[in-house]
Amino acid sequence: MDDLQEMESALWRLEEQLQVIENDMAIQSHDFHEQVNSLLDPNNEEYAYLDQNSASAPSTTEAEPETSPPLAGKMQKMRAMQSTINEMDSEIRELGDEAAGLVTRYSELKEAITKAREDDKQYAADIVAIQDRLHALEKKRESDDEHIRTLEAAVNAYRESVLNSPPASPAPAPSFEHVLPLIEEKVIEIMQQAVREHGHYDTWNVGREVEGARRQVV
Repeated sequence: MDDLQEMESALWRLEEQLQVIENDMAIQSHDFHEQVNSLLDPNNEEYAYLDQNSASAPSTTEAEPETSPPLAGKMQKMRAMQSTINEMDSEIRELGDEAAGLVTRYSELKEAITKAREDDKQYAADIVAIQDRLHALEKKRESDDEHIRTLEAAVNAYRESVLNSPPASPAPAPSFEHVLPLIEEKVIEIMQQAVREHGHYDTWNVGREVEGARRQVV
């Protein structure tokens, strides 16, 4: 950014210098044209002197006519003015080349700064997206922590209720009236089997098998 400002300042300075030189050239050019017009004016004193000098000179002489002193001064002044104009023109060309280089450099810097600003915007957008993602993850973590605390509280409450509750009383043994209908069919089958095998039933063996059947039912 500082480089761009320096380039802009340099361009402004060059424009001011060009303006000054152009103004000087305009003044010099105006004076130059005034001098030329003055020389070409038939009513001008130097022009009349030149006419007189040319008319009085013999037509056969090969010597160059002497330039009148007033005209010589004018010509010298015009040559000086032309030299000044040429110098100014050279300076303008140099300043123009320098300005062209500065404009090119200015365009390059401006393009680089524009790209850097676009990159900054993209980086800023990426940072915002990352921050939003982190915020969402933080919210999820807080929600998960809350669920974990709720589950821990429920487990602790259940554990306390189990530890503090009185021991459960043992279940009552089923009565014979309750068990008999369930094993009656099995008892008859066992007794019939004993009679078939031994011609009578063994009370001890039958009782043991009946007790086993009762345990299976209970």
